[in-house]
Amino acid sequence: MQLKDVDTGATVRMAPMADVSNLPFRVIVRRCGSGMATSEEIDAAAFVYSSNRAVQTAKFLDEEKPIAMQLLGNEPGTMAQAAAMLQDMGADVVDINMGCPARKIVAKGKGAALMQDLDRTRAILESVREAISVPLTIKIRGGWDYEHLNAVEVAELAESIGVDGITVHPRTRSQKFTGKAPWEIIRDVVDAVDIPVTGNGDVTSRAEARLMIEQTGCASVMVGRGAMGAPWIFSEGFEYMDRDAQDQYKRGVIEDHVRLMEEHLWERKALIQIKKNLAWYITNGWRARIRRREIFECTTVPQVWDVFLAFWEMRRHDEEIIAAALAAKRPVSPVAQSPLLQTTTAVHLAS
Repeated sequence: MQLKDVDTGATVRMAPMADVSNLPFRVIVRRCGSGMATSEEIDAAAFVYSSNRAVQTAKFLDEEKPIAMQLLGNEPGTMAQAAAMLQDMGADVVDINMGCPARKIVAKGKGAALMQDLDRTRAILESVREAISVPLTIKIRGGWDYEHLNAVEVAELAESIGVDGITVHPRTRSQKFTGKAPWEIIRDVVDAVDIPVTGNGDVTSRAEARLMIEQTGCASVMVGRGAMGAPWIFSEGFEYMDRDAQDQYKRGVIEDHVRLMEEHLWERKALIQIKKNLAWYITNGWRARIRRREIFECTTVPQVWDVFLAFWEMRRHDEEIIAAALAAKRPVSPVAQSPLLQTTTAVHLAS
């Protein structure tokens, strides 16, 4: 997908998510094959006034380029100033957050609240458009609620002002992340504007990304929650690997991710992020709840890694035992059980 003179690369790319799409995770998804990634939301006022958190959030590596930096705010002048600062720092694209549904955000008139206030939205987009020369994009929702589905109206307004691209998450603000994302709203926006539209919502595989493009006509697809604990979703070849090759690939990605978090985050933040991400990486494993609890009880990175590694090494062995037992409709011999399977066999057989 092309945004003015910026080639976003691969069709499937990482969506911005607060406290998720930080520098280490953006680097990992790019190495896995994601197209241009977008930063976590950066509060415009905090960034203008050099808040340490906002400044740290805006950092990126050269290997991430091209990169889109996302701004959050509701004051046109401040948004324009922050956008110009991001452009000066090297941002290739500036994206305006008009989709965050969090109560503390919309209560301040930011994020998805802008879908209700089109006069303010116009003022913000006009101010930012005038302040920067790099591509300007917005990320919107289907509307505030089902009685106010105005994604098409907002998209047409944005196009008229000179916005270069639009990402549509078709759930409403009131829906947040529940229920099914109505992809037909993405299609309606595609039909209404001539600028590139990116679809977002309920994509957890490359097959689903291809289906979204087929059903909506969108130019690219953003993956958000579907990439948490599974950055290999962006790898074109991953789904065609055999099981052993996939495991080897995953192990390398996870080790690389941990190294990046240790290298680019301060010590306490790194520990928190490593715990959270390794817990995501074991979400679908046997006794995952127990292992996640053990991870969050750790106080050092080596302890976290040891817990994760113990799970990882026994995972395939346990899955093969369970599969064989289920196929034969018999209990698993206690002798064959690894520590991961103790007290869990009956539950799996019952299911």
